[in-house]
Amino acid sequence: MQIKIKKIIINSDIFSFSFGFIGITFGLLSLLSLEPFWNNSNEVRAYQSFIFTVLTIIFDTLSVISAMLAFIYGKKMYRLRQANKKEKRRIDKRFEKLSYWFDFWSFSVGILGLVFGLTSLVTLLPYTINEFVSWWATLTSIFLDTFSAIAAILALTCFLKSWKK
Repeated sequence: MQIKIKKIIINSDIFSFSFGFIGITFGLLSLLSLEPFWNNSNEVRAYQSFIFTVLTIIFDTLSVISAMLAFIYGKKMYRLRQANKKEKRRIDKRFEKLSYWFDFWSFSVGILGLVFGLTSLVTLLPYTINEFVSWWATLTSIFLDTFSAIAAILALTCFLKSWKK
């Protein structure tokens, strides 16, 4: 049971980082597409930024779901180990706890990044178009998503260190 949960946690952290990185890339493209050098037409820039923002939100959502899975299964693993006092492997509890908290922060900050991504998307709709607000919301979303992706990598690193002999 622990091996299965361990694989789920590892894969969830890897997916969380990967989807987060792709979301950050699309967020940067969305930000760049709002700049005048991208295209002279405001309509084209807004449309392309809208498409990139939609892609950003899709990948950010997948990243948040992956971080949530890692957090939930990390909690399950922690409870399972508390019940099993005769653990055969030596597990470093400090790294296990750090991994759990990094997963929590990856999930929480990812949610905030997703909210700012949605704000950016709403401000790009034709009846609420505001490139200034969209630009700042996208920039904030990129910053938060970067922090979330880094937290996912740190969670994975700590989790793997907690299982070293």
